[in-house]
Amino acid sequence: MGVVGGLTAFVEFFNTLLANSIGRFYGYYIGAAKVNSDENKGVEDCRKWFNTALLIHTVLPVILIVIGYPIGAWAVRNFLAIPSDRIFDCVWVWRFACASCFVGMISVPFSAMYYAKQEIAELTIYSVVSTTLKALFLYYMVSHPGIWLARYALLGCFVFVIPQLIICTRAMICYNECRFNASYLWDKSRMRKIGIYALSRLWAAVSTLCNDQGQSVLVNKYLGPVANASMAIGLSVASHAATLSTAISGAFNPAVVNFAGEGNLERMRQMAFMACKLSSVMLLIFALPIALEIDEVMQLWLKTPPPFAGELCLYVMIVIVMEKLTDGHWMCILAMGRVAKYSFVVGCSGVIALILAWGCMGIGYGILSLGVVRVIMKSFEVVVRMYFGRTIAGLSYRYWFRFVLFPLTIAVILAGAVGMSTRLFMAPSFARCLLTMLIVDVSFIALIWFVVLAGSEKEFISIRWTFVRKRIFSS
Repeated sequence: MGVVGGLTAFVEFFNTLLANSIGRFYGYYIGAAKVNSDENKGVEDCRKWFNTALLIHTVLPVILIVIGYPIGAWAVRNFLAIPSDRIFDCVWVWRFACASCFVGMISVPFSAMYYAKQEIAELTIYSVVSTTLKALFLYYMVSHPGIWLARYALLGCFVFVIPQLIICTRAMICYNECRFNASYLWDKSRMRKIGIYALSRLWAAVSTLCNDQGQSVLVNKYLGPVANASMAIGLSVASHAATLSTAISGAFNPAVVNFAGEGNLERMRQMAFMACKLSSVMLLIFALPIALEIDEVMQLWLKTPPPFAGELCLYVMIVIVMEKLTDGHWMCILAMGRVAKYSFVVGCSGVIALILAWGCMGIGYGILSLGVVRVIMKSFEVVVRMYFGRTIAGLSYRYWFRFVLFPLTIAVILAGAVGMSTRLFMAPSFARCLLTMLIVDVSFIALIWFVVLAGSEKEFISIRWTFVRKRIFSS
């Protein structure tokens, strides 16, 4: 399932890249429409971008499917190492994966409008329902043994495609911007802007993708599959710890782009710095207690974890924290649309990181050297983000150090010291993990409120919490 379905990985990667590019132009022109004296003209401008996106996301998936489907079907039948009695089912898995991928690309112009309008709750409901249906079906599979490969792929296709069709229909009903107009489909200027923006980001994204996959290949070549397991586990734990943080970043990004479109750059900078703080906080709430009890967490989860899995997890979490601390800078660079130079530098750093990792493996350094390389290169990327954030969007170095990095560092040190106190009177155990998590998170959240957040940020959170609470009780 993973190997055959994974054949669509490049299409999904390319689709995500285009979706983010389309979303930026949506958000920017939605913001511009708010300050336009002629509201109808603002909506019409956004509708032009929607139709351009619709053309791209209709023609491109047709081309990719026409070229890619026969190649993938051939690979399933003749290239991949698949047992002969599973080839028929795997061909159907490939067909369902292609169908999901095709619908996913066509629906991007519609779903991107939800994000640009900052109306993400409805999309979350579809995601929760889909995941729940998959979980129920998995339970049924476990209780009714059999060959479920093709049928599970069919269900996965069904629970993905149906919500996407609902999203498209709802967007056409709810948003005036999502109206078809044949005269708006082709426009060289808009096509060129989207193309330049997407290609600028493509170099950085492909470089990062090659670097991540390249390191896995290097580990497999020099250290074997056990080391691959260590790296995969470390990446998995760290990525799960960052789930809520990523959601926070996704919620802030449309707002930052909207303010850029309005020309309200001061408000854009305020939201960017708040995104740096809150996305880092949401990551550290999970990552800090895990880091303090990483060895015990690994043993509780895997009983006998691969060597260095815990250490690699710590390195990856450090890298993610560094990235989240400058999330707002990245959002502003994207919002202003000047991504070419930044993407080129970051892309080159990914290539350099792969070369350094190759050198470390070649001269006999262990797998932990890859973690060191990741931290070094991410430090360079943080400096680059701050430089371009200052140059392009006017984000102050001094403000970031004083109101983001310094108070968060103080909170981490104090909460970490409090959490370490459990080691004085408890042996490693599940109970100590729970107690450490409780102590760390309570003290960390208190420090965030009284030390890290500014008055305007506390007010922002209070207003949002009151709004959510009223919506819940009114429902």
